[in-house]
Amino acid sequence: MRYLFVFLILLLSSCTPLYFPPVPAKLDLEKSTSLINSPGLSLNDTKLNLSIRLNDVSKEGWLAVQWFDPDNKEISSDSIWISPEQEGEIKDFVLLEDIEISAGLWRAVVSFDNKLLRQFVLEIAKK
Repeated sequence: MRYLFVFLILLLSSCTPLYFPPVPAKLDLEKSTSLINSPGLSLNDTKLNLSIRLNDVSKEGWLAVQWFDPDNKEISSDSIWISPEQEGEIKDFVLLEDIEISAGLWRAVVSFDNKLLRQFVLEIAKK
């Protein structure tokens, strides 16, 4: 009985599936907006500026920017309507002037059609 048990364990453990799932002939990937080669965040005098280059704009929609301070609090947001005709353009977003820029890590998060596109980061040194 013991040998039968060992034989069954060896037999069952050596079984590997011989099934290969079918691979589709062509994958249709949706073209999405990208921000490759965007200038990014910069500090101009006392204002934070975000410059982004619109690449591969396949449909119309809202491009949203959320600004986060060094304490990781959302302090402002902005949005613009974009369309495929604007592909290749550079858009600028400026943080509101009444927000004091302090030392630390500032972030701007960009999304389109409720999908995160990219996060831009700028470290501002203490004076």
